[in-house]
Amino acid sequence: MPAIFSQLVGFTISLVQLGIAFSQGYSYYQTFPHDKWPHKSLVAILLIMTTASMVLSCTMYWSFISDCFRSDSPMCLSWAKMVSMMS
Repeated sequence: MPAIFSQLVGFTISLVQLGIAFSQGYSYYQTFPHDKWPHKSLVAILLIMTTASMVLSCTMYWSFISDCFRSDSPMCLSWAKMVSMMS
């Protein structure tokens, strides 16, 4: 269980960083409304990629938590348990 807890803490920190990135993006668009479109599009692309990364992480954690805590599937066991089962 401690490994899952540390992953959850890291995931929570990543969500906070996503909020900071959106805040910086919003601040950029408010502060520099007359910037060239390549700069604005670069900021937008980076925000979209960061959001897509977090969506994939959310999906991964949701499927792990919903699938692995409800079953004893070998895919959900830790490496130590798998090695002890094989020997």
